[in-house]
Amino acid sequence: MTSVALLGYGTVGSGVFDLIEKNSKNTLQSYDEFINVSHVLVKNIRKHQDNKHYGLFTDSYEDVLKSDCDIVIEVMGGIHPAYEYIKSALMARKHVITANKDLIAEHGEELMTLANKYHVTLNYEASVGGSIPVLKTIKESLAAHPVKSITGILNGTTNYILSKMYNENISYDVALKAAQDAGFAEADPSSDVLGFDAARKLSILTHLSMNSVLKVKDILIDGITNLDEKDMAIAKKLGYKIKLIGKSIQYDHCLHAFVKPVYVQANSMLGLIDNEYNTVQMDLDTIGEMTFSGKGAGKHPTASAIYGDILDILLNEKKVLEPATKRPKICHYAQGKHEWLVRLYSLNQPINLEKILKFFTDGNMEIKDFENPNDLSFTIKGISESTLFEIIQKLQNLNIISVSKYFMIL
Repeated sequence: MTSVALLGYGTVGSGVFDLIEKNSKNTLQSYDEFINVSHVLVKNIRKHQDNKHYGLFTDSYEDVLKSDCDIVIEVMGGIHPAYEYIKSALMARKHVITANKDLIAEHGEELMTLANKYHVTLNYEASVGGSIPVLKTIKESLAAHPVKSITGILNGTTNYILSKMYNENISYDVALKAAQDAGFAEADPSSDVLGFDAARKLSILTHLSMNSVLKVKDILIDGITNLDEKDMAIAKKLGYKIKLIGKSIQYDHCLHAFVKPVYVQANSMLGLIDNEYNTVQMDLDTIGEMTFSGKGAGKHPTASAIYGDILDILLNEKKVLEPATKRPKICHYAQGKHEWLVRLYSLNQPINLEKILKFFTDGNMEIKDFENPNDLSFTIKGISESTLFEIIQKLQNLNIISVSKYFMIL
């Protein structure tokens, strides 16, 4: 019998408990092992006094730590006290499973080192992509294939909001309210809409697939809060969609990583991922591109990923992951020349197109929208991001424009 302790009993924790109960017979038949929940750690026991499993609930982590449970599953969220709990569990030689992307992005390297030291497993499949089994695939099936780049839609909340804005021609605020009403966005959606949730997931994916320690602070992050109906209308007019993309690219001399809104072809694999769905694309050195897609969040997808991690431990009782030690040089801008959609506008005066054109001597520029004399949109090919950024800064410093946006076109 394998004993499991749950740290937390919210949406995901209760989903894990239900899944363990529901699959107990199948697990016994397939793995010759019965999974038993021994403890459920909560802040307020009285809140759960009507639960039929009330006898398993405790508000003392010491009860869990001193028990003979085999696996500790952390679904509390946040950095503290989850970090202290997981660290002590590993030191007590208990396997650990977590869905905590914040914690893994911040302390994953240290915790993997501890797991290695004490010969236990630290699994965190549910921290990235919900039901998509991408981390396990990277660690095992793709271990022999160097990853050149990762591109993903890594946050279901923002993808839902962007889908609503695009499909229904509504504002960001209205789409956010719809996401909150549908249960896809929190009351405080900052972590999602500002891009930090996706950045943490990108950090974890990069760490595993490229053997590189990528800190969130090294990722260029831009969320979706400044997008408006005009941005969506231009994208639709040109046959594109706007997606919040997380991308890591391994160059010869540096690693570049960003989370930001990007224009993608509407009928491309990225463009067809809508609503709360996530996708991860990897460009591998020897076998080309590989794509994983599925629901990225929610009670059942996350619980399913955690349950998969339990079964993984049953199959690989003493599996240990060596932590990545490579700390790459970070390049702030994407290297090479790309295609961009640029939107420049002036709040106080009509845009002087003649002045602007003098600055864009590099690349192939094509005006896409200039119906409003204060608002200019164009595409430009064959120009580097650093050059584009420098030109826009000059235009702003000379008061030729007031505000600017630029989007990479993938």
